[in-house]
Amino acid sequence: MDHRQGMRRPALELVKIQCRHGHVAGLMHNIGPDGMFILCEAVPDVCDSVDISIALSGAVNASVRIPAIVVHRRSNGFGIMFRELDGSARRFVATLLACGKGNV
Repeated sequence: MDHRQGMRRPALELVKIQCRHGHVAGLMHNIGPDGMFILCEAVPDVCDSVDISIALSGAVNASVRIPAIVVHRRSNGFGIMFRELDGSARRFVATLLACGKGNV
């Protein structure tokens, strides 16, 4: 099942993943308007709910939180579909999609 709508853009950002197993680190590999792929050694199960936290560049102790659900997994990572995004998360995603690169 493919949940993607629109084009994916490369985006390299360090992320913190909160899942039922605790917190793990990962690397956002690409992003689209409805989800992203995260490179990670600890891959959650399909249908698991996760919260992705991404530190905002240039802001002290500021991050954006993205609630999501795992829609597919591979040996090197997993794909998520966004759930409801708040205003700051929506702006973060829109900025990455507009500039086509990470490190916002």
